[in-house]
Amino acid sequence: MSTVALPAAASTPTLSRPATPAANPPETSAALNDVTSGLSTPAARSTVFGSWPQRLLKSSRDLVLPIAAISVVFVMLVPMPAVLLDVLLALSMAAAVLVFLSAVQVRRAVDFSVFPTLLLLLTLFRLSLNIASSRRILLHGGEGTAAAGSVIEAFGQFVVGGNYVA
Repeated sequence: MSTVALPAAASTPTLSRPATPAANPPETSAALNDVTSGLSTPAARSTVFGSWPQRLLKSSRDLVLPIAAISVVFVMLVPMPAVLLDVLLALSMAAAVLVFLSAVQVRRAVDFSVFPTLLLLLTLFRLSLNIASSRRILLHGGEGTAAAGSVIEAFGQFVVGGNYVA
């Protein structure tokens, strides 16, 4: 068996605080002025330095799915006002049209590989809206046809055409 010689340990460096520079040394502020002199508009500055909404969106991408799941549960458990229910139903229909048009325009299945996940999440969203609208109809149905919301009232008028008996 051979032995390997290890190098001698170097002396350990001591940790010391660097000297603090002056608040605005002239060479630093001059260099900063040279960089920002051509950036007279806020839009030009935001493209160079980045805007805070872009940084916030990039940092919160991991939170989108958990927030969406909590929102779906929230819609199922909490009674919704008619206006909010109308907005969410319109959002659901718009998302359905967007997914349909995207699926029709895709040339290869790999181009729309997120389709099964998107379909599952939209189905859960629609299920929660179904529960919320059923609750709204059962709780406030005695107040008239508009009590459940204008979207539900419009669908009811379209389906039965004003004739509830036939």
